[in-house]
Amino acid sequence: MRMILPASVTAVAVVAAGLAGPALAQDCSQSLRDYNETMMSEEGYRRGVAPGLQADLRQLRDAAHILDQAGQEDACGAVVAAIKDMVETSREAAEEAADAEEWRSREIERLKTAKTLEQVAGQMRAEEIIGSDVRNMENSDLGEIEDVLLATKEGESSYAVISHGGFIGLGEKQIAVPMKHLMVTEDRDTFVLDVSEGQLDNAPSFERGEFDKIADEKWRRANDEYFSN
Repeated sequence: MRMILPASVTAVAVVAAGLAGPALAQDCSQSLRDYNETMMSEEGYRRGVAPGLQADLRQLRDAAHILDQAGQEDACGAVVAAIKDMVETSREAAEEAADAEEWRSREIERLKTAKTLEQVAGQMRAEEIIGSDVRNMENSDLGEIEDVLLATKEGESSYAVISHGGFIGLGEKQIAVPMKHLMVTEDRDTFVLDVSEGQLDNAPSFERGEFDKIADEKWRRANDEYFSN
């Protein structure tokens, strides 16, 4: 699914294209991946990035990828620099406000409010689902919902397509999780999947954009059984 970026993100990309200098033009994609690894390995980064900011960072990430693919390395580098600055500023503020243990306890309590989608009052818009964080009950970051596939026949599953393996959605694995196994927190900021990181690592997966696997009934059956066990 092609993403349509908000005007604010497009504006950032355009401004970056005009302001970036040559020093930022060195392998922008790799720079973003390296920073992603840093954020994944240090809990302090996660503590400083609230769900709303994380959504903004993912939009900036998408802008950086578009610029990179268009050969606009300087502009891409400027967006990556903005991402780093936003994260560092937020992390410093979070470190002053609360220690790690207090933050972890507060987040786990928030995750305990999660309900199945059938239990959620009212309706959920697609924009509330796509781009959302997915965590387990231990507050481990499992990925980002990148797409939703709705069943068109009775008895078939609908799926949330999760990008697994990166703090700001730079995951290399695409995993189709049956929607019935997902829960959402009371504030609707975070989706919860009751599996360990290891279990998700070993789940059936497919390459980005290759939805033919999900169209295969045998693959779907094996995938659904994996999450039901």
